[in-house]
Amino acid sequence: MRRFLMIAGLVSLASFITYLLDPDRGRARRARLADQMSAKGRDAADAVAAKAKYQKGVFQGVAHEVASVFGEEDVYDDATLMQKVRSEAIGPSGVDTGDVVIDISDGTVRLTGSVPDKTARRRLVDLIGNVDGVRQIDDTLSTTS
Repeated sequence: MRRFLMIAGLVSLASFITYLLDPDRGRARRARLADQMSAKGRDAADAVAAKAKYQKGVFQGVAHEVASVFGEEDVYDDATLMQKVRSEAIGPSGVDTGDVVIDISDGTVRLTGSVPDKTARRRLVDLIGNVDGVRQIDDTLSTTS
């Protein structure tokens, strides 16, 4: 049985070589085989890259969770922090902030201008203080009433 399998394997190999070295269509067959193998290699590389990207995201998520357990804060650049303050504090505050000027530098939020009353001022300062990344608030707001 073993001898039969060895002979069958050699015959198959000889047929494959004859198929690839055929004088009429062998060149096209070899080129197509090379293209197919290249495509399989690219597909495998893409799959590995996608899995690596996924695992990187998983690792970053775990690192973020661990950092939050130990009380470490995220550090945001000033432009990102400004967007966070606008979306998380000013938008939902319901306070008329038309005359309020906000300036952010290294996590410190400076508020200048005026708000309608002390309640609005307190609410705005509390909401901004709850935004992740705000380290300090320099409140110089005045009230119009």
